[in-house]
Amino acid sequence: MAGALLVEALRRYAPGVLPAGAAVPHQGGVVPSLYKLRLLEIAQEAGGDLLVLRLGRVLCEPDLPPIPLLFFIQNSRSVDTLLEKLDRAYPYLGTNNRLSVVERAERSLVLEHLRRPAGHPARSESLFLIGLGIAMFEYVGCEELKVELADGVVYEEGQYYAPQGDCFRFRVSWARQRETRPHIAGLDDFVFQVAPPVPLDDTLPVHQRLHLAITENPTARWTVRSASSHLGLSQRSLQRALKADNTTLTLVIQQARLEIARRLLLAPDVSVTDVAQRCGFADSAHLCRRFREVTGQTPGEYRRAWLRVR
Repeated sequence: MAGALLVEALRRYAPGVLPAGAAVPHQGGVVPSLYKLRLLEIAQEAGGDLLVLRLGRVLCEPDLPPIPLLFFIQNSRSVDTLLEKLDRAYPYLGTNNRLSVVERAERSLVLEHLRRPAGHPARSESLFLIGLGIAMFEYVGCEELKVELADGVVYEEGQYYAPQGDCFRFRVSWARQRETRPHIAGLDDFVFQVAPPVPLDDTLPVHQRLHLAITENPTARWTVRSASSHLGLSQRSLQRALKADNTTLTLVIQQARLEIARRLLLAPDVSVTDVAQRCGFADSAHLCRRFREVTGQTPGEYRRAWLRVR
């Protein structure tokens, strides 16, 4: 969902970031995480931190294409309900990022943006998430909303301000909350019964955990034995999980390596040969074959399409 919102926001507010006619890669409808990060980096280079922060206002657009999961999250009568829904929705958001509540008061929260399996996301990722959060909090009726980083205010009384300092932890406060939209009675109770909260350490399915591990070390020799050891699973449990997710180790490896290749190809100073080596392909010919099979383009054609406006 976050990837779809990012692409929509860029098309509306920063059209030069998405070249005309360029296909946005996806896996089962989910935009790959490294690809989302590269798009955010390009937007940050083009318009700075303030542009990335403002991308979140796409949620306020009246003609935003319908997204069922977004509708469920926004159909909330309170901030607590909104946060509870986010906790239950993470497995379906297509992201390895997550918000954690650090402090909670009557009309304020301190939130921290975390990346699975550990650490903090890139600055551009946190700014985009803060922007989405501003729109969501106002959508559920938080009035006189204020968002602060450690080094200053980034949003107050409808105005965005240039972020300073670290942005993975931020404070949200509001004067009052009023119901601004009709609420579908019974929807929350039903969904809460069928979608239990997911612990932080078990947010991602096995194939996504494996995908993330491979993108962090794509040149390693990934086997069933090494992959299961990395994930803390038996070999048989890994194979069963991948089968249940309708995928295979070979396919996950290929998808992860191609995801990194797509991102590296957006850098004009990295040769196709270097891309192949950094992503774990045997050589550039091997990369070209796999890349064309999946995207319908050669690496060179893909790069030219995306760098046309750079």
